[in-house]
Formats: sequence, C-alpha cells, structure tokens
Amino acid sequence: MDIKKIMEENGWSVDHVAEICGVLPPTVYGWRAGKNIPGSAQKHINLKIKSAKKNEVKLDNYGKWFVKNAKTVFGSPLLPDWLELLKNNNAALHDDLTNPVVRLRSKISLEERMKLFGSPDTPKQFYSGERGPEGYPIPSEEYLIKIRNSYGQYKETRVISLKPTRGFDRENKMIEQINKVGLEITEMLEKAFFEIV
Repeated sequence: MDIKKIMEENGWSVDHVAEICGVLPPTVYGWRAGKNIPGSAQKHINLKIKSAKKNEVKLDNYGKWFVKNAKTVFGSPLLPDWLELLKNNNAALHDDLTNPVVRLRSKISLEERMKLFGSPDTPKQFYSGERGPEGYPIPSEEYLIKIRNSYGQYKETRVISLKPTRGFDRENKMIEQINKVGLEITEMLEKAFFEIV
C-alpha cells in the first residue's frame, strides 16, 4: 500500500490518517517513510476510501457560483487550490486555505429594508403589528422615521463566509456548506435586493 500516494490523492493529512487508523501521527510518519502498515490499518484506510467515494459530495451550480464569486477576506483572488476545486469536484481542501467570502451590499436603504422585510431588532413599542416574509416584525412609521433620521440612505453590507470544518468528513462537509451558502447568496441577490460588491 502506497500511503503517500493515497494521502495525496485524497488530500489526507497525517493527523487524518492517524485518526482513521486509531494510531498516533508518528506511526503514520513511519509508514510514509516505508515501514510496514499493519493489515488492520490497511483495512481501515481502504474502507475510508470506499466510503468517501460512495458518499462524495459534488459542487452544485450554487457551489460553483460561490467559488467563482468569492474572494479572500482582504479582497484578493482565492488561492489556486480553490479554483482547482471548481475544475475538479473532488480536489482536496487543505487546512491552510484562506476562508473565502462574498461581500454583498443592499440596493435599498435600511429604512426600505425594514419596511419590506421587518427586523428582529424592532423594539416592542414600535411594532406595527405586521410581519415581513421571514416573520420579523415590521416597525411602525414612527420608528422608520427615526431610522431615516439616524441612518439616512445607509445601505447595509454583509460578508458571507464559510464556517471552519474539521474531522473525518471535512471535505464533504465543506462542499455541502459551499453549496448551501451559494444558494443562500443567490436567493439574497434575487429576492432581497442585494448586489455583489
């Protein structure tokens, strides 16, 4: 068994292989250096490979959209590994990758947004009695005037990011999350009056 090759093909770290086989990382370093891998460890590794292929999650169109439009926190392009993920769905995601983000800005003012969608932060005394499409209370006209006087034509900005993932199924969890966040953002662009900055 060529453990080095298997680790590279699957994007597994030494810690990940150690976790799969129930051994300490120095043992895996030994296997990489050419020491014999016990049959039980080989069995665990083979099962993990089969399981990963069977349960492999692919980027959907929303996930691809997210990767294409995301940047680093500093606004620079994503590292080549992320673009490799876009070309090759099963490319390994490394722990040291910069977390991608998509920055959005509202096309409408804060006052207009609260009037249309409501706000979970609406004080009870300023609740109009109506609710927005997501169930948030829509503020009274009196409160909306206060918002207009305080914020003017301020347009809300949001930074949408991914949560860090760890453990056995990290790649699948990450790709599932990329797909989910991509869907969430495209819905915000279509229905909630946001645009990409």
